[in-house]
Amino acid sequence: MAAVWQQVLAVDARYNAYRTPTFPQFRTQYIRRRSQLLRENAKAGHPPALRRQYLRLRGQLLGQRYGPLSEPGSARAYSNSIVRSSRIWASEDGRCIREIPDPDGAELLCCTFQPVNNNLTVVGNAKHNVHVMNISTGKKVKGGSSKLTGRVLALSFDAPGRLLWAGDDRGSVFSFLFDMATGKLTKAKRLVVHEGSPVTSISARSWVSREARDPSLLINACLNKLLLYRVVDNEGTLQLKRSFPIEQSSHPVRSIFCPLMSFRQGACVVTGSEDMCVHFFDVERAAKAAVNKLQGHSAPVLDVSFNCDESLLASSDASGMVIVWRREQK
Repeated sequence: MAAVWQQVLAVDARYNAYRTPTFPQFRTQYIRRRSQLLRENAKAGHPPALRRQYLRLRGQLLGQRYGPLSEPGSARAYSNSIVRSSRIWASEDGRCIREIPDPDGAELLCCTFQPVNNNLTVVGNAKHNVHVMNISTGKKVKGGSSKLTGRVLALSFDAPGRLLWAGDDRGSVFSFLFDMATGKLTKAKRLVVHEGSPVTSISARSWVSREARDPSLLINACLNKLLLYRVVDNEGTLQLKRSFPIEQSSHPVRSIFCPLMSFRQGACVVTGSEDMCVHFFDVERAAKAAVNKLQGHSAPVLDVSFNCDESLLASSDASGMVIVWRREQK
């Protein structure tokens, strides 16, 4: 029944952004300690019914203290397309709520929500531009635009929403400082991952595990490697920590951090690959970092995504197939 304690940690993590909004270090320390306590409780052998009751009560208490995570019917999804617009969708019934045209009339290649203010999205387009967009007005935010060296293929915020990274098709990753009050972007740092190698995926994580406490960035860049970078300062400067072998030379492969990796020993990342497999790597293992490989696709695996408690993993490939994997219960 360790999965129940992981669900408890997932609930805590979802509400963690509401705790001391101006002190992200405190939130990080809190969730680390919760992870440690829950891991110890998982070994104590409490009755399953008691664990489920605790999960229910914990959710109720957090809801009373911080309010609901979202109002009924307010869950939103976003998408972008080569037809020069992004769309906001109601997740409960699949309705298109709003269509927002690209300010430059260009193909939109990536987008992401601002994690603290979901009325703002950031889009990247084929004309090398990044724009902060206001969902309510459908217009770009004043001062919220910047130009990269190539077509913008990947975007990712840090958890507090103050740092944004953007990757382009010429091998560069830029960091931006995001002004929470105005939505203004300020270009901070640039890293050339590899000249001419498209950066197809960026995934940010404020902390990885008890063993890996530095903010980290996971990058795919058509180098037949998955790259893990350490974030070394408040301007988003990156330092390569290690790399993992995969097959990626041309397809837009993406990768993610496991959402509950801190709950157990080690810290896993998951990536697609052109060898038609889903690969799991433990970023803390000095040797034999590969811990699992899922086979079942008949085309290059392009994207992977977990649900919040890691019980399900979805993977998609270049042929249009999506496979949902269920974690084996131990």
